[in-house]
Amino acid sequence: MDNNSVGPQNEIPLAPRTTTNPLTGDDQFGSRFPEMTESIKLEKCIHCGRSFASNRIEIHTKVCAKRVQAPKRSVWDSSKQRLSGTDAEPFARKAKPVERPKSNWKKNHEDLIEAIRAARRAHAHIARGGAPADLPPPPPTTNPDYIQCPHCGRRFNEIAAAKHIPLCAKSTHNTIRLSE
Repeated sequence: MDNNSVGPQNEIPLAPRTTTNPLTGDDQFGSRFPEMTESIKLEKCIHCGRSFASNRIEIHTKVCAKRVQAPKRSVWDSSKQRLSGTDAEPFARKAKPVERPKSNWKKNHEDLIEAIRAARRAHAHIARGGAPADLPPPPPTTNPDYIQCPHCGRRFNEIAAAKHIPLCAKSTHNTIRLSE
């Protein structure tokens, strides 16, 4: 057998495991390091609120105070760095922050759930042999982002409303409807 083989004769003995907390001093590890067995007093940093040992809080407070007083770092723009010194630099577009409209996802979700429930009720009614004419109309769905036409009452998005409303105002069919 060569000397590199793994076996019981070549195993390295491991240090004995301790099963208790070293800070309590109940085991042999705690008796070897008595400074760890003392209870540690923690103090909060006045800048960040984190807790540190009483012998470390002074050092941390100095570092933390510098960090709090330092100005905010600007956001790194890698495209600006990448384009600097190239022919494409004058043509680079300046990024504009995108303003997104406030999402009304919760209302849309509730409308979808109600529409699904109405469809299931209608399907169950027809499956039992009922007439579709007996069913109530489906729940109305309204989108607050749409603009209502003052002439016909229909709703459109902004672009479509800009086209529709002037045409609808000139239309003769709306004068009859509104006068009734």
